Amino acid sequence: ATPNLVVVGGYSQGAMAAVDFARDVLPHDHSLEVLAVAALGNPYQPVHVGRGGIAAQLSVPRTLLSYYVPGDPIGDLPLGSPLSSIFDVTEWMSIRSPEDVQLWWRDLLEKAIDEKYRAWWQPWRWRDVASAVDYVNGYLGTKHTGDYITGGYVARLARQIEALA
Repeated sequence: ATPNLVVVGGYSQGAMAAVDFARDVLPHDHSLEVLAVAALGNPYQPVHVGRGGIAAQLSVPRTLLSYYVPGDPIGDLPLGSPLSSIFDVTEWMSIRSPEDVQLWWRDLLEKAIDEKYRAWWQPWRWRDVASAVDYVNGYLGTKHTGDYITGGYVARLARQIEALA
């Protein structure tokens, strides 16, 4: 065992980086012993009561300590929301060169052909479509920023990390 005990963590896009690191790098790097992945506003937030992160859920090979503010569209979005398509379309993109644009458009087309986009337009999801404006307003307000502090989510995550140490 290594003496290098760590918790990998992040907020929002940083949470995505922490999850990707835990999935892609840690299995091959034995110099670190990662106790957990800590996340706030996690776009990969696991599904909870018909809701989840704006990106598709990804598991991690370690304990996941993850908090979201209710109504934050990054970590607490109805599964049928059209806002999830924002991530589907912009997961990666480049307009740096005509070749990059062509690669990006090809990727979008392949996702459409393979039906990898979430089907928010289905009639039973129309309620989620109607709520999209409220989620955008929450994001532009404090749901994805200050509410993590004022709601005690940062403190709760810090206590969980301390308990591991």
